[in-house]
Amino acid sequence: MWNKRELKTSEYRAMKKTVEARISKVEKRLVVRPAAEVLHGLIGPDARQSWDRLEQAEDYARMNAVLRFLFAAVIIEEGSSKGRYFDFGRVEIEPNPLSAP
Repeated sequence: MWNKRELKTSEYRAMKKTVEARISKVEKRLVVRPAAEVLHGLIGPDARQSWDRLEQAEDYARMNAVLRFLFAAVIIEEGSSKGRYFDFGRVEIEPNPLSAP
């Protein structure tokens, strides 16, 4: 709209100010933690045992934080066939862009 001159400069600046305020508000809430901090003690050859210790300690908040850090979404599509088995082909895991190498 700006390029086609459908907006006046004052309207453009008002809209820009509103958008920048929204972005600023979101950026204040955004917390970016380094991977080493989130995954501390859960990486390496003993990762399975470390995860099991978290589960035994019932530290579900930490487990949830790790999963939220690693995965943006887990999408499970509707089953295409009936039966008493789980079709893993309908599961799609979206990695979190912050944790992707």
